[in-house]
Amino acid sequence: MNYSYVIIVFIAFFFLFAALFTVKQQTAVIIERFGKFLSIRQSGLHFKVPLIDRIAGRISLKIQ
Repeated sequence: MNYSYVIIVFIAFFFLFAALFTVKQQTAVIIERFGKFLSIRQSGLHFKVPLIDRIAGRISLKIQ
């Protein structure tokens, strides 16, 4: 019975860490939902839906 709580807490932490991501300064991130463009996220701490959204790419915003 006690092990079921440990498993639930472990799964909750997995989804929490899978949902949060950071974008460094001078970069942007393209987010796709089921393979279709969703948004472009600028620098900072962001949230995405685990197993549905994915980071499709990172774009450098530095002036060459």
